[in-house]
Amino acid sequence: MTERAGGRLGAYRRVDDDPTALRTAIDTSDAPVLVVTGSSSVGVADHLHDVLDERSATWHVDGVACRPGHPQALARTADGRWVVGLPGNPYAGLVAALTLLEPLLSTLAGHRRRPLPVAPVSGTAGLYPGGCRIVPVETVDGGARIVPGARSGSLRAAAAADALAVLDAGWATGAAAPLLRLPDLGPTASTRSGGHYGLHLPGRHCAEHAPEASWWQNPGGGLRVR
Repeated sequence: MTERAGGRLGAYRRVDDDPTALRTAIDTSDAPVLVVTGSSSVGVADHLHDVLDERSATWHVDGVACRPGHPQALARTADGRWVVGLPGNPYAGLVAALTLLEPLLSTLAGHRRRPLPVAPVSGTAGLYPGGCRIVPVETVDGGARIVPGARSGSLRAAAAADALAVLDAGWATGAAAPLLRLPDLGPTASTRSGGHYGLHLPGRHCAEHAPEASWWQNPGGGLRVR
């Protein structure tokens, strides 16, 4: 997904689920985009908000009316770096990466914004009043069909899907909905859970310098991108 958006993953390391460790990871990174997964909510182990408030960060997104993926966040530090907060549950984190992280990286990489594809979606889903339910779908016969069994803490249904459909509160089976295309995982792709990541992005004029990302992993669960 990072590469598709114009970024490059640079490094990966584990970081304790501890505010001091998170402060150090953020302060010692030179990446222009830092992604923190698993620390964006309001639990005892969720330190991102406090750490960024200490650094006078400006909050642009602090929660989104969608399920899953609600506790996603976007802030900018006083020194101009972007920080993306992704939920720690795997499917929720994937949703937030597609709806927040990828658009940010694409914009910073100078990619032209394109409208999302729309298709009729069939199946059943528990809708979210006042917001959107985001579900995995497989494309069939010019439309899309919901893959059953999606849960915030599991990627099983998403692994069988081609895209995610964004269903508003008034959606009914057969109605059209926007689709978020899932990344094409090649044979060398691997999955990780729990960590911190840092992403470097190239300017429009220097495509030879591909964006780079550094990752820290939190043994307590959840991913943080630095």
